[in-house]
Amino acid sequence: SKVIGQNRDDLVMVVVKRTLVLALIGSLAFVILNKMDQAILLSIFTDDTTLINESLPIIDVISITMFFFAVGIVLVSAVAGTGNTRVSLIIEVSTLLFYLIFIYTVVNYYHWPLKDVWLAEMVYFTGLSALSLLYLWSGKWKGKQV
Repeated sequence: SKVIGQNRDDLVMVVVKRTLVLALIGSLAFVILNKMDQAILLSIFTDDTTLINESLPIIDVISITMFFFAVGIVLVSAVAGTGNTRVSLIIEVSTLLFYLIFIYTVVNYYHWPLKDVWLAEMVYFTGLSALSLLYLWSGKWKGKQV
C-alpha cells in the first residue's frame, strides 16, 4: 500500500516478488531446522513417544506446506494492500469454503489417513495464491486510493 500511496503502481509486483523471495527463504530456513531433528521439535509439545513417532509423517507434509503458506499469505496480503479489502475477503472466504468441502469429502467419503488430510493445507494455500494472483494480474486495483 505504501508504493500505491506513492503513485508507483508499476513497483507493486516488484515489491511482491521481493517479499515472496524473502518469505520462501524464511520457509526454507524453517524446513531445514525442522528436518534436522523432528523428534526434538515435537518433544517441545509432548513427551509421549508414540504420539511423537506417529506425528513424524505429518511434520513432513507441514514442512512442504510452509512454501505454499509463504506464497499464499504474501499474495493475499498484497491484495489487501491494494486497498480492496472486499476482494481480499472474497478470496479468503471462497478459498476457505472450498478447503472445508475438500476436507469433509476426503475424510468422510474417501477415508484418507490423517497424514494425507494435511495435504488440504496445500489445496487451501494454492487456491489463495491463484485467486490473489488473478486479481493482481488483472490490474483492477490500479488507480484505487488507499
